[in-house]
Amino acid sequence: MSSTNNFRRYLPEREKYPLYEIDTSDVYEFSKNAVADPRVRELFQEWANSLKEPFKGITADGTRIEQLYPLENQEAPSTEATIAANKLLDKLTADETQRAVKDINSEDWRNWSNTEIIAYDVGLRLESLEQSKIDLVWDLVKASLSETGYNKVRAAVKINHFLGTLADNKTILNENSYFFMICGHPSAQHPWSFSLSGHHLCLHVTFVGEQMAIGPVFIGCEPPHIDEGPDHGVELFRSEIALGRQLIQSLAPDQQRKAQKTAKIHEPEKPGWNIVDQRHLGGTGRDNRVIPYEGIVASELMSEQVELLVSVAAIFNNLLPAGPHNHYVELVRKHLSQTYLTWIGAFGDEDPYYIRIQSPVVFVELDHHSGIYLTNKTPNHYHIHTITRLPNGNDYGRELIRQWKQSRARRLASRPIKYIRPFNQDEIVDTGFPKYTAQILSNLESAIILASHIGEGGCGPGLHYHRSDQLYFVVHGGMTVRLGETNHPVPNGSLVFIPAGLPHRNWNNGPGAETHLEMIIPAPHRLEQLAYMIEKPENVPEEWRTASKGYVRTVNPSRLLEPLPGFKLLPLADPSTGSDQAIVMYAEVAAGSGGPGTHIHDFDQYYFVLEGELTIEVALQKHIVPADTLVVLPAGVPHRQYNQGKVTERHVVINTPPPASGRLWDYGVKMTPAGEGHYGDLNAAAKIADDNVFLAGQT
Repeated sequence: MSSTNNFRRYLPEREKYPLYEIDTSDVYEFSKNAVADPRVRELFQEWANSLKEPFKGITADGTRIEQLYPLENQEAPSTEATIAANKLLDKLTADETQRAVKDINSEDWRNWSNTEIIAYDVGLRLESLEQSKIDLVWDLVKASLSETGYNKVRAAVKINHFLGTLADNKTILNENSYFFMICGHPSAQHPWSFSLSGHHLCLHVTFVGEQMAIGPVFIGCEPPHIDEGPDHGVELFRSEIALGRQLIQSLAPDQQRKAQKTAKIHEPEKPGWNIVDQRHLGGTGRDNRVIPYEGIVASELMSEQVELLVSVAAIFNNLLPAGPHNHYVELVRKHLSQTYLTWIGAFGDEDPYYIRIQSPVVFVELDHHSGIYLTNKTPNHYHIHTITRLPNGNDYGRELIRQWKQSRARRLASRPIKYIRPFNQDEIVDTGFPKYTAQILSNLESAIILASHIGEGGCGPGLHYHRSDQLYFVVHGGMTVRLGETNHPVPNGSLVFIPAGLPHRNWNNGPGAETHLEMIIPAPHRLEQLAYMIEKPENVPEEWRTASKGYVRTVNPSRLLEPLPGFKLLPLADPSTGSDQAIVMYAEVAAGSGGPGTHIHDFDQYYFVLEGELTIEVALQKHIVPADTLVVLPAGVPHRQYNQGKVTERHVVINTPPPASGRLWDYGVKMTPAGEGHYGDLNAAAKIADDNVFLAGQT
């Protein structure tokens, strides 16, 4: 690559930059004005249109191949990355966290661009952070990648800064002109991802337990190395370019002709060519592109050539740490019969070229571009782009996440019911509404119960109604709720009753965040729409309109009843107040006191602990239940509750459906052994002789 030293013959000239007339003193104003340029606007619109399609992944023929990426232990650095990510999150302000952290299912994950023009203002711009926080971002990158991969990524941003110096444009081109984002909640057990994207670097890293996926990845440079200053000697792609050229030059002439799509490297007149992608096919906005196999297939190569081909695929994915990289190379080898090499350009030692290696699990591209800031009008060695993807749906680790969710659903389905359900950061999802996240605590037929969190300035959906009653109980902070035409402040310790059909919405003006328990009673059918959006109250269909205006009721300690010594209750909602589907009460249990003895109900019952600790014996289990935890007691499950602590315990009680008038609520039971051996043992089925049953291992 000695020819790369000649890039100074093409130093930037302001009037030759395609958007030179636009002021570059502010990156956001620059981007806003750049999008007015028809060339930019049309390309960005094309990207935006592609994102309207549900994610599928790059394929060769439009049909996604399944079961290519098995869940397995790859010894990925999940723990180290999780620790680094949480150290960063601990230092971010609330506003910074709001910008940086998205739900694991967020479509913002696909909003990235390798241009210096901001196409998507999504994530946290590094330029907005103190240096100590920027350092923590890089600590996360370092903990996640191989040493070679980390150095490659750092080289990309250093060369970007160097280009800003050459072009006298460091406001737009610098080491911090990148957006950072985390999707999900960093955990060594649950899926989560992070991305870093901007000019000449777009990195997407996903962890799923001890496994990881890195892709899509865009790394580019203009020029390919730094020849002065403190970063003198930093360079990119020397080994990748040399190895690609070694591969094509190892082919016999007839093999080269088969691999070569065209000898002409620069054809801007061809349909589909644009200044950003040039020959690339897998760039920004191409998540679902159909890219047919082209060139020569690996099965037509000699063994030495195949090894070179594998080496090229491997070196482009050397961001992966050792364990995952070894697994990746094994995966490459499994699909060699469907692995294709495509080449554009000539085969000489100094010829710029385009190379693509593609299989069901491999997609790597390297392209020598014409200049954007440098003034070479045709492709040369001075502006290089590379792209790696994971075809057939594993970009962004989506296929691994899908399988993990399926596996987890099967595991959960096979477990006994969880009676105790605490707030769990790993279970919280982004609702898509501003600063509004939620966790489903329970979803029985009787009720959907959620823990909902609204940050200061956030809100839930616009005006809407449900076909079931809805209730809120504010646990932390306060909110405002609109019921019909009236706005109500809702302080901590208050219940909101929203009858079916009543238009409503809620928001949080602060100060601080707000958390409330949200109940939808009874639970709608799983296939039924949950909420119905309307513009104004009169838009509620006549058959669902209600005369009830709902209400807000705050707990008043002076109104507490005491049915048992030290056990106090305050009814908040029941049929007498219009709540025909549920009874909701506030309860206080003094230290050393408790409710009735072991009993059952013919309705489902829920407790939500507000303060202190509740001791509960449920079925054959005993639990100490802390605050911010839901207890789920399906009808017929024996239980009793009391307070073994030293302070008063407070909780909310939800009974649904309400017992019939005049019917007892509690039926006392006594738990005793019922004998042994009634149902055989865990080996009973195998002991039954049946000629029609074949047992594994028998012949």
